[in-house]
Amino acid sequence: MSSTTLAGSTSNLNYGWVGGNKSAPGYSSTSPSSSPGTTVVQRIDFANDTVKATSRGPLNYSRFANTATGNLDYGWFAGGRSNSYTGQGMRLVDRIDYSSDTTTADQKGNLSASKSYHSAAGNAAYGWQIGGTGMPGPSSRHIDRVDYANDTAQAAQASPAPSNPTTYGSATTGNKHFSYTTGILDGYGSESRVFRYDYTNDTFALTQKSNTPSSYTQLSSISATSALINGFPVALRGDVRLSPYATPYKSPVQLDPPVPPSGYFAGGYNYNPSSSQNDVTKVERIDFSNDTATA
Repeated sequence: MSSTTLAGSTSNLNYGWVGGNKSAPGYSSTSPSSSPGTTVVQRIDFANDTVKATSRGPLNYSRFANTATGNLDYGWFAGGRSNSYTGQGMRLVDRIDYSSDTTTADQKGNLSASKSYHSAAGNAAYGWQIGGTGMPGPSSRHIDRVDYANDTAQAAQASPAPSNPTTYGSATTGNKHFSYTTGILDGYGSESRVFRYDYTNDTFALTQKSNTPSSYTQLSSISATSALINGFPVALRGDVRLSPYATPYKSPVQLDPPVPPSGYFAGGYNYNPSSSQNDVTKVERIDFSNDTATA
């Protein structure tokens, strides 16, 4: 993969797509705003993942600090910024057709408001864009819902609850029922709490469920993933909450050997003014079936 930072990513069962990027030619660590976002999309082949990711068709708009969600057929890349860390966030949403991913992504309906440095997760029918910041302005408590079946419409503001934490630089993963968010950066401080979002009651607020370890109390800019993210047709043995999948999803793919219903939070930046080493190398696992326990 070419140099990549502040990109969004999503996948189906065969490939992963990474789109948007701050590490364009001209990027300088001493002057990071000297480089704009890009339209670059790269694809990772899960069956041949020792080779370099390949370039695919570009996004419709240059961006970085964006997110992505998807299902088995399409990926939606949402929000971000175009050219500056201090510039205005964007509302734009681009969709990649996985069956025709060498063409330019299609522009779809906008988010309800500008978002960047947010996080996202979804199921087979919707993608939820959580928190972030519009810049200028404070971090956001709002959650937008993109309806995959009606993606030319503006995203609905699903949860504007004032009790939601303001989120910036966080990470989100989940399964087909819930998402889990941590690494929440509010203003100049961040925290280790893990918040759960219920897709079946998505007008409600985020609820605290777990914590990452105490050493992560200033965590931000973290990543997250799960085998169950995006509501893929994957069944875990013993999952009593399985239900039939709507068209075009057929029988769930059963993981063998079975894996626990878990999500993973990895890396990040552990802000500590007294330390010269703030980058985080740890990976923490949250158990979806016991999500009040510490990760």
